[in-house]
Amino acid sequence: MGKGVIGMHDSQLYTPFQHETRRAYRSAVPGLTCSLGKVEDLSVHGMRVRCVGKCLVLAGQQMDVILQLPQGAKPVGCWIRWVKKTSLFQQEIGVQFVEEASNRAVIREFLGQVDGTVKKQSA
Repeated sequence: MGKGVIGMHDSQLYTPFQHETRRAYRSAVPGLTCSLGKVEDLSVHGMRVRCVGKCLVLAGQQMDVILQLPQGAKPVGCWIRWVKKTSLFQQEIGVQFVEEASNRAVIREFLGQVDGTVKKQSA
């Protein structure tokens, strides 16, 4: 834990001298899971997943991950960007989505339901 902030890691602390380098805002998504584990945060470009137990993926691997969305299971093509051991039986996985319009549309719609920031397009 870092700098006296309960529940926060040093890497999660923000100082005025740091800036966000991600291409898109990441939303916390309580209760969302995927075939790799529990989704910690999600954007239209990727997600961070917490995997408990043996993690059978390697950085650089390309695969389909099944997102368990409220409207049903959705396979999403992705790249595993990094795998970081966080404790004895737990890892975090950085996932980058393959740039496909269908992937982005499904995730953007879900994020709009979570945040209320993205409106569903009418047909």
